[in-house]
Amino acid sequence: MEAYGLRKEIFKSGSVRIPPISSIKSDETTVYVPNLFLLLDKSFWAPFSLWSLTSVIIPLALAYFINLPLKTMHGHGHATRRAAAIQNTPSLKFDPLVFNVAKALIAYLVFAEHFNFLGLFQHFTIAQVNESVPGGYAGMVTGAGIAGLMSLYEAILKK
Repeated sequence: MEAYGLRKEIFKSGSVRIPPISSIKSDETTVYVPNLFLLLDKSFWAPFSLWSLTSVIIPLALAYFINLPLKTMHGHGHATRRAAAIQNTPSLKFDPLVFNVAKALIAYLVFAEHFNFLGLFQHFTIAQVNESVPGGYAGMVTGAGIAGLMSLYEAILKK
């Protein structure tokens, strides 16, 4: 939902008219297509890179390096069948709970407190992303909180 709300704001569609074709008896049709020339402009890349850093890249990197279930799963010294089965099952490479906690904290710091990554992003870009995402930073924090609770519930069901 966040990406769709951002796409509507920064990757606007333009209209193209298709003339009537007499051989198939069609009327003039208007088709809305994305303006691909926006990919060459900073008005697209600044909000997109800010959103992707705060919502995907930084939380995913933190969740990869702080992977609590991976560390607890390989801590078995037992030679039981269950311990061997747990070690042989493919585990997640990142922790979904850490991902969502990191995403919520980063969204609050950047969009509520206007942390601009030491001058890398302008306040206009932060405000643009905050307004285009449904619910603003509160929606991002709420979504991350709900996803974090779902990951806790899933972890409880696996035990």
